[in-house]
Amino acid sequence: MISGISGPNKPKKKSTTLRVIRTRVSNAEALPFADDSFDAVVCSFGILHFARPEQAIAETHRVLRTGGHFAFTAWSPPEKSPYFANFLGAVAEYGDTDVSLPKGPPIFTYGDSEECKRSLAACCFTDMTHTELPLVVRVNNEDEVLTPLYCGSVRSRGLLMAQGDEKRERIHQAAIEGAKRYRRGNVIEMPLPALLTAARKP
Repeated sequence: MISGISGPNKPKKKSTTLRVIRTRVSNAEALPFADDSFDAVVCSFGILHFARPEQAIAETHRVLRTGGHFAFTAWSPPEKSPYFANFLGAVAEYGDTDVSLPKGPPIFTYGDSEECKRSLAACCFTDMTHTELPLVVRVNNEDEVLTPLYCGSVRSRGLLMAQGDEKRERIHQAAIEGAKRYRRGNVIEMPLPALLTAARKP
């Protein structure tokens, strides 16, 4: 934050104030904060990993002050997401979808605006808005099409790692084949939209 301070017959001076952001690891379903502690809470692609997401939403409501805002993102479902449609289609055809994964809601639950409204309203949030974010996966090499899942995902990576070597290779080759239609010059660009949902504590 930059602020200007001036007084009679004194030149204007600028001062810089540094703000320290404190981080704390805690359970989203049992936040270690008092009621009415925050003006805003954000959750970036976390809600789809909580074992009890509605408990996390209720906890968020509790720690927000009146008028405070909550916003979170989640992946849009395959019918809107060519990247996930390609990946999950390959798994369905060549792999095994019945594998053990960490507890959590179906991955695309909170990519559905109606489900978001229902869950937020159940925890007394109001003034809900939804914005689709036009995200894109870009890779230079077809062989890298599943790398974002291996390096930046939990449950999708778990789904891949639960396959045997032969099935995983077949999935990989099918994903490569499906990605070819999204090549733009030297780059593959596959849409991977997400839903940004926001709401207010009345």
